[in-house]
Amino acid sequence: MKTIRLILISAALCAAVVAPLQLHAVGNPPELIAYQGYLVDANANPLGTDAEGNPLPANYDVIFRIYGAPLGDNHLQWSEQQTLTIDNGYFSVLLGEGAEVGSEPNPSISQVFTGHGADERFMSVSVRLQAGGDFSEILPRIRLLSSPYAFLATQARSVVNPEGVEILAADIDSVTVLGRLHAQEIVASGGALSDINADNITSGTLHTARLPATISGNRTFTGTLSSQGWVGIGTATPGAPLDVRGFSNSSRTHSFFAYGSTRMGSWPYYATVNAH
Repeated sequence: MKTIRLILISAALCAAVVAPLQLHAVGNPPELIAYQGYLVDANANPLGTDAEGNPLPANYDVIFRIYGAPLGDNHLQWSEQQTLTIDNGYFSVLLGEGAEVGSEPNPSISQVFTGHGADERFMSVSVRLQAGGDFSEILPRIRLLSSPYAFLATQARSVVNPEGVEILAADIDSVTVLGRLHAQEIVASGGALSDINADNITSGTLHTARLPATISGNRTFTGTLSSQGWVGIGTATPGAPLDVRGFSNSSRTHSFFAYGSTRMGSWPYYATVNAH
C-alpha cells in the first residue's frame, strides 16, 4: 500500500458562499467550511497524475475528522466522508456536505467551535487509495487556527436582525437598543437610569416608591400614596387615611357616605360625621 502525505495549501475556517446572489441577506451563515489541500504519495508524486507525472484527475474517498487533540481517538468532535476529485495533487472541498461515517459524531459544524476546549481543534484527513481498501490517516493532524479578522468576533460592536438592520449598537461606555427589548428578568441597581418616559409604560405594576411627590394632571389612582397607607389630595403629608385640602365635589347631590369617624372642614369650621 502506498504511503501518502499532505501538504496543506490553505484551510479557511469561514462560511463558503455557495448560493446564487440574493436580494436579501440570509439570517444565518451556511454550515460549511472551505478546505483545500495538496496530496502526494511516499515518492512525492502528486495524486491525480499518470505514471509519467502528467495530470490525470481521479476520484478518491476521503474521511475528514475534527478532533480536540493532536493524537488519539478519544476526542473526536465531528466527521464526514466525501468522494473528491484530485487533480495533480490538488483538491478543494466544502466540509459539511459529506455523509456520516458510521456512528461517529456529525453535528452542525459550527457547534464544533463552541463551548469548553473549542480552542483546540485538529483536522484529520484519511484517504483510501484503492476501491475497497483501508483508509490511511495523514499525520500529523493540522491544527485549525483563526483568520486575522476573526478575532473581531469576540468583541461584537453591533447586532443586526435577519434583514441586516442594526438593532443593538455599542459605544465606548454604552449600549443602545434600537428595537424592542424582551427580557424575562433584568437585574441592575438602576441608579443611573434617566430619560424614562412613564407615558410609554402601558402595562405592569409601578412600585409606589417610584411615584413622584407631586402628581398633577388627569389621573386615576388606586392603592396608597404614603408610607402609612394614607391618601392625600392637595397635600404631600396626609394627616389622616383620607386628607382632602380644598373643595371636593360629589357626583351624587347631598350624599356623603362615611365609614368610621370623618372630619369635614378645617378648624374652627369643621364637622365630624360618625358612621352608623
